[in-house]
Amino acid sequence: MLTREQIREIIEECRRIGVSGLGNGRRTTIPFIKIDILRADGLDFTGVLGNSAIFINKNTHKMLSQYHSSWVANKTIAIKESLLLKPTIDIIGAIVHETGHAFNVEAKIANTEGNAYIFEIEVLLKLLESDYLSSFGCDKEDVGSYFQSRLANYHMETRNPYLAKRVDEIVEEFGLYNPRKEQPDEKPSLSEDINYEVKVVSQRLLFFTSLSTLQRKHEYISGSNLGY
Repeated sequence: MLTREQIREIIEECRRIGVSGLGNGRRTTIPFIKIDILRADGLDFTGVLGNSAIFINKNTHKMLSQYHSSWVANKTIAIKESLLLKPTIDIIGAIVHETGHAFNVEAKIANTEGNAYIFEIEVLLKLLESDYLSSFGCDKEDVGSYFQSRLANYHMETRNPYLAKRVDEIVEEFGLYNPRKEQPDEKPSLSEDINYEVKVVSQRLLFFTSLSTLQRKHEYISGSNLGY
């Protein structure tokens, strides 16, 4: 289980990498990110495609800030408390992914899952290359296992050509099992595209189902209580 200080360190590493830039030339200064850890007593809530974390964009903030007065739009990540019980690499991956949404907003690019996946993949590779992940007991095998678990998600967005290229590279580098290679490529229809977008929006909203009935525990990470 990661400590609050460790989660803050991971976000700060993401911010540093955001300044130096990604392989596609995108770079920006990610603002300070607040973390809100929510406890759902007996009730489940998830982010997109089962993620246990969500970036609070302006739309989410508008809908739900009445329940969370400390949230700041585009500068807050809410996570399910049970995420902290998952394997360390899964926690790191979730935090990096949601910070990727903050990167998208600040860089003024489309805040899509595809662009967040690009950030997620490239930041994890940089953290592995710099040996930063070893301080959390994670190695290349752990990163490979994480990428394998995320591969189906990545493939849902590989109409993004740069993401498709990065996915092909990690499949080769980490020797991932890629079932898509065994299937003929099929271009989704317009109706499938629309249905997918609707599904993603619906799944994101599921994160906060029945929030008014939850007993919420808030652990806010701020620069003041972490020495930053």
